[in-house]
Amino acid sequence: MKPDVVALVMPRTGPTLLFAPYNYMALSTDLKARGYRPLILDSRLQDVEALLLAPGTKEHLAAVCFTSMMGPQLSYGLQQSAWVHEHLPGVPTIWGGILPTELPELCARHDAIDYVVLGWGEDKLPSLLDRLGEGAEPSDVEDLVYLQDGALVATPRSNQREHPPLVYDYDDIDLSPFIMEGYGLGRRTLVMITSRGCPHQCTFCYGPQFHGSTWSCQPAEQILADIDRLAKRYDFDSIFFNDDNFAVKWSRTVQVVEGLKARGLSYGLSFHASYLNEQRIGLLKQTGCVRLYWGPESGSQRMLDILKKGATPEMNLGIAEAARRHGVGALMGFMVGHPRETEADLQATLNHIDDLMAIHPGLDISDIKIFTPYPGTAFYQDAIEHGFVPPERLEDWAGFYWNRANIPWLSKEQKRRLELISYTSLCAFATWRTKGLNPLQNGVTSLLHAAERRRWDARHFEQAPELWLLQRYVDMHRLDGGLARGAWNAVRRVADRLDLR
Repeated sequence: MKPDVVALVMPRTGPTLLFAPYNYMALSTDLKARGYRPLILDSRLQDVEALLLAPGTKEHLAAVCFTSMMGPQLSYGLQQSAWVHEHLPGVPTIWGGILPTELPELCARHDAIDYVVLGWGEDKLPSLLDRLGEGAEPSDVEDLVYLQDGALVATPRSNQREHPPLVYDYDDIDLSPFIMEGYGLGRRTLVMITSRGCPHQCTFCYGPQFHGSTWSCQPAEQILADIDRLAKRYDFDSIFFNDDNFAVKWSRTVQVVEGLKARGLSYGLSFHASYLNEQRIGLLKQTGCVRLYWGPESGSQRMLDILKKGATPEMNLGIAEAARRHGVGALMGFMVGHPRETEADLQATLNHIDDLMAIHPGLDISDIKIFTPYPGTAFYQDAIEHGFVPPERLEDWAGFYWNRANIPWLSKEQKRRLELISYTSLCAFATWRTKGLNPLQNGVTSLLHAAERRRWDARHFEQAPELWLLQRYVDMHRLDGGLARGAWNAVRRVADRLDLR
């Protein structure tokens, strides 16, 4: 019998919140329709290697698939992908997701990776598996990159503007570990993703390359039906819509939130600043909205124009004022360190945060991220022109993380300052994080909160040993091997057994 089990492995992602693997849940629906048995394995929760070697699985494996973005997930994924080659010879490793789409050739040339699927995997992955099962060359399958007899093969690109339908397989995954407690929206929060893409052209974002600046969504009826279905299985009283941009189609938004109100569910949602105004925020509040999520990115209009954000600082202030009047919280994201950013632009961002907090003390900052020149984004070539040298080893991209300054246009002192600003904001503002999945990590965050808020107010971004230790802790999650990684894995296994993660 032809192997038909397709393992979909979610690598660890470092010290972060635990969201369900919705990308694999959508792919699972498509694989089942094509006669395959998907097996979603989550390295954050399971012993993936043991499950792959289990009787009834090992002998039926058609492939082991991995997804990855920049940062610690990459190093974990490569480690596991190499393990598959060593312990499951003959089973192909297939990579997809944001990073392989941005760096397909570098991925395809890596010893631990056999095939790269660009963009979303529906239809493409089952077709690739069909060809491999037949022993045929998959050159007729679109959006593939792989090595054939040492030569790089790139099959024709598909029309990336046509998103496949977004239908999740809720039957073969237990969402219980992903119901968030202490997330600030309710007692127990279900995280959902109901759309793909974003119509905006932000130059720092992967979306325009990955999705072609298009947006597609599940209809309101499907979302509410899924919520009703899940409510029979799980205990939750709130929803977080973790879409890139939930509110693009306002009529759909209204249908969904009115449905949530009828079900007695509170919620939070993400959006672009151009979609909300006083009236709309009032409606969201009436239907149970607890928190808004958006990315002002900068307090400098000059930088917002460079980033093609399509927004203004005044929009952000207006949303904050309306949110305060209606009693709705908000979580905002900012970015610093762009090659064209001046000291005046940086100070405008820091001051803009203070202005927003003065208008609405209930606002939170997720943290201030440091610009990272991701391949495929509009400013990648601009970063190269400013001295950025892309890593030649795939493993080295694991060090590109939003709290790390990997940018050559700044001096060592400037890099260190931006990193301290980032970590200060992480601890000073994100009060909603203080009750989460990791008691040890969240306890430390609680202790740091008051101290780092004072640091922020004083603009004292130097000589911070406690933040240096926090940075080292985060860095331990993105090592690519060696004694340090082995030591950290031993600590992690003990923490897992003691239920400290």
